[in-house]
Amino acid sequence: MARQYLARQYPLYGWPSWQECRRLGVDSNACRLNVKAFLLAEATGEFRVPKKGEWFLSGAVPEAYKAGHKHRMTTKFNIARLVLRANPGS
Repeated sequence: MARQYLARQYPLYGWPSWQECRRLGVDSNACRLNVKAFLLAEATGEFRVPKKGEWFLSGAVPEAYKAGHKHRMTTKFNIARLVLRANPGS
């Protein structure tokens, strides 16, 4: 895993589930309406094939993507977890 992924936080591409929002203490309706105001992703330090429903980092300008449920992924990525934005709305 590249070191630059470890110390940074990344925007989400897509929407978290209402359960993910609730687990982080964010009202699920507010989270789904304006997810970028509340949540970011950060690398866990793992580099492997993402499991279904798991967040991973990808892209030339990295963003967090959620592994799909329809197709099995075979490529390894940096695994991510959702975190609260330090200053929501900024």
